[in-house]
Amino acid sequence: IRCLTNLALTHATGGEPETGLGCVERARLLLAQKPDRFTECELYKMESLVCFFGRRWVEGIEAARRGLELAKEYDFPYEAAVNAHNMGECYVRTGDYKAAFASFRYSFELSRENGIEHLEDVNLRMLGFIDAFRFGSEEGRGHVVESIRKAEARGNVWDNVQARFLLAMIEQQRGETAEAEATLREALRVASENGYASY
Repeated sequence: IRCLTNLALTHATGGEPETGLGCVERARLLLAQKPDRFTECELYKMESLVCFFGRRWVEGIEAARRGLELAKEYDFPYEAAVNAHNMGECYVRTGDYKAAFASFRYSFELSRENGIEHLEDVNLRMLGFIDAFRFGSEEGRGHVVESIRKAEARGNVWDNVQARFLLAMIEQQRGETAEAEATLREALRVASENGYASY
């Protein structure tokens, strides 16, 4: 099951979401032979990620929602927080910022209550992005900038690239086109130098 879930994500990031979802279904058939609640939640989380990377936002929201419901029922706070975050990420891509904010807020609170520091930071970045992008909040922009600093300090390339991409969107929204282009170029440089060629 672990191999299949990793393979599912590999296919999804390689532009083959259908194959990735097939791997998730094969993992579910194996799980049915020896049911495990935690793994059941994990598979919904992985399904939502496969859909996310395959740009299948509505399906990603539904998979994350089912994972969230199970995680709440089984009292798995980390799984609940991750699935709520994944819902928020998909909602952002559909332009439903209100639903995205609610999902990120829930994930943020749950992460803070349970000491899940990295996920707390990621949610704060997304909440800041929505505040800055939609409402021109300088504080929100500050959260995104701080996220870049933390990602660099941790050597976390994915968070670094994501935060820079979000900052570029905020700058473009503010009419700061030159700054947005420079920020985006830096995001592309970091992505390219670290193997994210398709970003």
